[in-house]
Amino acid sequence: MGALGADDVPAPEERPLAGPSLADESTATVTVITREQIEVRENASVTEILRMIPGIHIDEGGARGGVTSLYTRGADPNYTTVLIDGVRVNDPTNSRGGSFDFALLSTANIERIEVARGALPASWGAKSMVGAINIITRRGEGDSETAVEAWGGSHGFARAEAAAHGEAGAFNYSLALAGVDNGVPQEGSEFHGNTVATRWGYDFSDALQLSGTFRYVDTTREAYRDGSGGPHFSPVRAVEDRDSKITLLGLRAEAQPTDRWRQTLRWGYFDGDEDLFQPEVDPFLLPEADTSTEFHRHEVGWQTTFALTDRFDLIGGVDAGFEDGSSDGYFVEPFFSTRVPTDFDLDRDGWAPYAELEARPIAGLVLQVGSRFDAVHDDLDNAALDRTERYTEWSPRAAASYRIAPIDAVVRTNYGQGFRPPSYFALAHPTVGNPRLSAETSETWDIGVTKLLWDGRASLDAAYYYSRFDSLIDFDSATFSLVNRDEATAYGVELGAAVQPYPNLGLRAYALSTRTDVKHDPAKLKNRPDWRGGAEVRWRVRDGLDTSLNALYVGRVRDTSVPTGDVKLDPYIRVDLAITYTVQPGLQTFVSIENLFDHDYEEFVGFPAPGFIGKVGVRYSFTR
Repeated sequence: MGALGADDVPAPEERPLAGPSLADESTATVTVITREQIEVRENASVTEILRMIPGIHIDEGGARGGVTSLYTRGADPNYTTVLIDGVRVNDPTNSRGGSFDFALLSTANIERIEVARGALPASWGAKSMVGAINIITRRGEGDSETAVEAWGGSHGFARAEAAAHGEAGAFNYSLALAGVDNGVPQEGSEFHGNTVATRWGYDFSDALQLSGTFRYVDTTREAYRDGSGGPHFSPVRAVEDRDSKITLLGLRAEAQPTDRWRQTLRWGYFDGDEDLFQPEVDPFLLPEADTSTEFHRHEVGWQTTFALTDRFDLIGGVDAGFEDGSSDGYFVEPFFSTRVPTDFDLDRDGWAPYAELEARPIAGLVLQVGSRFDAVHDDLDNAALDRTERYTEWSPRAAASYRIAPIDAVVRTNYGQGFRPPSYFALAHPTVGNPRLSAETSETWDIGVTKLLWDGRASLDAAYYYSRFDSLIDFDSATFSLVNRDEATAYGVELGAAVQPYPNLGLRAYALSTRTDVKHDPAKLKNRPDWRGGAEVRWRVRDGLDTSLNALYVGRVRDTSVPTGDVKLDPYIRVDLAITYTVQPGLQTFVSIENLFDHDYEEFVGFPAPGFIGKVGVRYSFTR
């Protein structure tokens, strides 16, 4: 049982070939959630696991039926790149500017989750403006193992999963099939989802490996509309229907001809389809709408790493992406109740060469400097116009870390610039879209320190961060369209502490302070708290009996809805408990309790969070 606060960095031989590892970036602020930690909180969704990460905030419309958004260090959700086995899954056709909806993702076949905050190396892309989340699926190891599990719980919750993984000579594989029915934990909220996830690899030799990944997710959901005021305030008792499908494919080949030279070639494909019907809440602000969107992305990348000397490494490469998205639908205009088309098509192609130099001039000191050049071409077609646009941008980055051996501490600092073209929705939507939007840019800086204590059994972490966003895309109520704001800033402090006083007991605590400002506008950015924090206790009571107790605090959050206008939501504390009992080898039982003390709170105005939710499960596994 490892210390909870330490951001455990896997050894190189443990890192998967299905995607690069954020944990490799020694200068970045990275938190790694291991499979052990995921299993201790058995049956928690990816959303619930990410809630416990320093530096990020997640909100959900009451329950899993709504859209789930993630804010890294106070930035908009679309400023964080999300990857599954190195394949980017952000969707630029959605109304949130190209973010990823974490409600779609289950923990099926996930090996670990890496969360990086701040400026990242050029190889991770200019769109990673404030960070990235890399979700890595399980690599098959050892003898073939098969497992089945089933769950039941409050409000009609049910889940089942079957999985297998193993090795056969040079071939390795993992496969998982999962289905979930979230029941009705809140009025109007339903979620049904099915997942197929697999990963395979073949080691031709120590110098040449090939791996592939596949994930398919099919969900149907119901929830009150965003901005409707939810079950408490919505003037109509009708919910939106959302059917979503995503398909992900990835291939990766890695060759190391010499001890000093390594090359990687990758291909990724992401497909997202969604049908969404939204009932009328307000004829002017939230009219009836029906939309079908399709999005496809192909990406290829080549990277080479060359050790110039024992102290200098040169990394270079090029990425290319080919995207196309379309939307077919309508909204009902308020004066004559006629259906107004909201169709659009947009194609986006781009390429980006990059280079980075890493130097280790003295023991303990790492210096990194690099840059990336992005060239993007858009071809937009909607009911109002047909136009093309080109974006070009340099994105430099510099970073350093220094390990102070006598006091067992590491100091790190990062600086970087980012770049993001407007999303398809922002450019092309016939009602709120604006084809004259400029690309958003960012400038991010942070400095932090990690201090190990008690022979590594305890740690203290502190970091200060500052981000400036230029040409921020935001909704303007005066023109009823999306516009570029001059400048917005987000800054604050991350704090963390962890201790493992006994081999079977680990404790962790963290806090995040975030302040946001919009130039020439006294309003603060919505949906992000000034303070949030949490604590976790993991206790192995005895062999075969593990417990995890998690507490989350979220401060006041600014939000708005059509019925209420702008409001401030009250702070809240939520406590979850998970217990795992191993009856015998291969047979485990689970108990999970969310919102243990049945606290009443809201993450969106008018959307009450579910109260006490109890779940029980059993897993049986066997090896052959």
